[in-house]
Amino acid sequence: MSYSVKTGSGAQESFLSGPKKNESLVRSHPTDISSYAYEKKGACEFEDGESVGDFLLKVCSPEQEQKRTAKGETIIRNLYINRISKSLSWLAENHENYMDSLAHITRLLEDLSEYKDKYFNHVFASYVFGLYSSLAFENYWKEVSKEQYGQIYRLISSFGGYKNVRYEDVDKGLKKLESAGLDVTPF
Repeated sequence: MSYSVKTGSGAQESFLSGPKKNESLVRSHPTDISSYAYEKKGACEFEDGESVGDFLLKVCSPEQEQKRTAKGETIIRNLYINRISKSLSWLAENHENYMDSLAHITRLLEDLSEYKDKYFNHVFASYVFGLYSSLAFENYWKEVSKEQYGQIYRLISSFGGYKNVRYEDVDKGLKKLESAGLDVTPF
């Protein structure tokens, strides 16, 4: 599909790819409420085989948008939990000293940092920020044992089962990190 922009002179400039045969250059957005997608039953449901991009481009009612936002947060959170869990799993099984584990520790800290920077408005970001800060502060990740990485792995993996993460869940999770030996109190 090609997208176009009307310039000040009224001419249309195409970008991304040229228009295909029988394809309109301008993507119009309806102005009357009756033509919006949310008039159709289930228009904002994630359908089998549908790409995430197509799902996010649907026009929805405010109620459906709220549900879709929650689903999007769950998808993003689980994606990062899986990425973070890979590093933590390796560290829980193989960590002996930080020099041998440096690549996995670096990847873990990068994933934690990326999540907290990109999705700071998600509730789960508070937990990620506490975990990242406790590991990064004064390079404490050097002192964390194999068993502690195993505890962190189990704690962060438990958030994958939540449909919606609440602040109470994050507080409980931070207290569990504290009991695992990580200093998250100031964060």
